[in-house]
Amino acid sequence: DSALPRQQTLRATLDWSFALLTGCEQIGLRRLAVFRGGFSLASAAAVIAGEQVAPVEVLGSITQLVAKSLLNVEAGDDEVVYRLHDITRTYALEKLSSAGELDVTRARHAECCLSLMNQAQDDWELTATQPWIGRYAPLREDIRAALDWGLGDYGVHLLGIRLTVSAMPLWQELSLLREHGVYVGKALERLARSAAPSRWDCTSRRSAP
Repeated sequence: DSALPRQQTLRATLDWSFALLTGCEQIGLRRLAVFRGGFSLASAAAVIAGEQVAPVEVLGSITQLVAKSLLNVEAGDDEVVYRLHDITRTYALEKLSSAGELDVTRARHAECCLSLMNQAQDDWELTATQPWIGRYAPLREDIRAALDWGLGDYGVHLLGIRLTVSAMPLWQELSLLREHGVYVGKALERLARSAAPSRWDCTSRRSAP
């Protein structure tokens, strides 16, 4: 079976490529691993910028990751879309976990998704259905990831609850109301478990590094 040698060779190649990155580029790559689908430069900055990486450093890191073939770039209808190869994403996710940054980066990712879904809600009444779906449907895998984390045992539950509410138009337009209902059930369960849900506040986390 040649699968194992092939995997070992691929791993060695990724190790070699990762070692050639600057510290800022390494941090950027591993933090981008939380995205399941494509993402904009603004979304990348929302997840990468923070401790050890200033917002002004993000574009340079993204550009270098593209130049070094670790990040794909696609021309979208409205803006450039970036995407990690599945293999690269899996590798970078391991690096993110090893660095002890998995949960804080997932929190940034969930906040980013919440911001996008809030924008989607604002656009819902102003944009025709098909253009709206074309703009926001590609985000569904990341919304699922953010909801699974936010409503899970180790997530920030208020983030998950707020995202459950704001993502409702997306599930409705994609005829996925049953799936939305599952998330609503989880959100209600989290609310029921809270002794004082009205005291929850994650606004301070938005500016957290």
